[in-house]
Amino acid sequence: MKSNKLAYFLLLLVGICLTSNVYAKDYPSTTGYVDNPSLQLGVTTKTKTYELKTSYTTIQGKNSRVFFWNRGSIPSYYVASNDRTLEILLKEADAGDNADDVVKKYTYHFVGRKMDGVDVKTEDDGNIDSKGDNVGEFYLEMTLIPVTGDTAWNQFTGTFFQYEISIK
Repeated sequence: MKSNKLAYFLLLLVGICLTSNVYAKDYPSTTGYVDNPSLQLGVTTKTKTYELKTSYTTIQGKNSRVFFWNRGSIPSYYVASNDRTLEILLKEADAGDNADDVVKKYTYHFVGRKMDGVDVKTEDDGNIDSKGDNVGEFYLEMTLIPVTGDTAWNQFTGTFFQYEISIK
């Protein structure tokens, strides 16, 4: 019986190591885990900008991803609602008067106050920087959408998830 438990444990450990290595190999340029900025209802909040280098010659939207970790709940002074959403845009900064590129849109849904399922829409999967430029300047814009009954307009959420921006 002990040998079976040890064998299962070792198999689980090997599986975790293999999937971790595949992820790191496929998306080598990453921000690492970052706490979300504290949000207010209806206010768009921008994260810091991260320079990420692709292994290709040009940054392309299809090679970028945002992973969300440790999803939790917003504070109890917000109305619990399954109609609430958190809209998150992955953007790539452009120099000068050029508009920043919207690369992907993530719409998180809530169950009560807990961050739950997500819809992902790729807005631009092609070149999002000049040809030959293999460094992208990525950031997120986040908006916590108000629902009927919300009164906590001047309250901040604090940290309730982490994100990681990655590029192949």
